[in-house]
Amino acid sequence: MYKIDLTGQRFGRLIAESSGYDKRQRAIWHCRCDCGGSKEVLSSNLTRGNTRSCGCLHRDVCGANRVDLTGQRFGRLIVARDTGRRRRKWGTVWQCRCDCGGSRDVLGELLTRGHTRSCGCLVRDVNRARAVDLTGQRFGWLIAVADSGQRRNGHSRWECRCDCGQTTVVRTGKLTGGHTRSCGCLHTASWMVRFNTLEPEDIPPRLAALVREVGRAKRLCRDTGAKKAS
Repeated sequence: MYKIDLTGQRFGRLIAESSGYDKRQRAIWHCRCDCGGSKEVLSSNLTRGNTRSCGCLHRDVCGANRVDLTGQRFGRLIVARDTGRRRRKWGTVWQCRCDCGGSRDVLGELLTRGHTRSCGCLVRDVNRARAVDLTGQRFGWLIAVADSGQRRNGHSRWECRCDCGQTTVVRTGKLTGGHTRSCGCLHTASWMVRFNTLEPEDIPPRLAALVREVGRAKRLCRDTGAKKAS
């Protein structure tokens, strides 16, 4: 494989010292950096100017352009200190103290653009303020009893009592959107009626009344359809 001899040549802060091949049989060079570090670089990245240091050049540029945010307020957050961590595309990571007493490490870019304004408590407070009281409301076979206090992705969950006697916890959107109408017994009863796989004496007592109700509803729909067809 043809390879250009780059020994002793300088590329930015790097000086090529010795060559070799990587696992894909591409030419690589072991380079010494002016900062004292070393790095193995693809020959093409050196000649094209894609790599000019061991990484210290980017750190120095970011440090020179860095704006000190210490003490500044962004929403509920006050910047406490620079964590010393850097993200290649986003810059400095800052440790912030929240008004609620919590703390969070946030990228400076997210602070200055207003994307992050709290440790997460702001979203929780907004969702709590927007929460709808469903206590006592009926959704199919379910009656909302109380807010369970559980949250997932900002969505509240309600403890519900089913007509069959069981209790279940359901997300608010599932209730109000009509996606959940029972603890699961409605689906079971519909399955029993549709496939007629169990004898009446084998049906659990708590589902017997529900099975009869679903059966009557299905017969009513079938009879109504037959009358319209005739």
